[in-house]
Amino acid sequence: MKDLKEFAPDLKELQFAPQVFDCVTTIALAAEKAESDDPSEYVKEMNGITKDGEKCNSFAACKELLADGRDIDYNGVSGPLDFTDKGEPGQASIEVYGYNDEGKLQTLRTETSKAEG
Repeated sequence: MKDLKEFAPDLKELQFAPQVFDCVTTIALAAEKAESDDPSEYVKEMNGITKDGEKCNSFAACKELLADGRDIDYNGVSGPLDFTDKGEPGQASIEVYGYNDEGKLQTLRTETSKAEG
């Protein structure tokens, strides 16, 4: 978040920035693994790069592992993704928001959710 705020200091709402970043990174890593920018090709790699491989947490580190022919498990800035067979995140961090006495939006707590089955 610090880098994003430095890059775009006028941004006001940042609560979904980590998830958006992970979406883009997952797509880019899937394209690297498929060696193609054709969505019908790289979509086949999206689930696999998020689980059951060697853990990595940046595009550069994961790309290097892929270049070495290794299986990766991308753990994003929003946390582990571990996509299910349906292509949905198998785990999520959910922030519960509320307003403080001054009427400012704030995080009340963070919950972790895991997909069943």
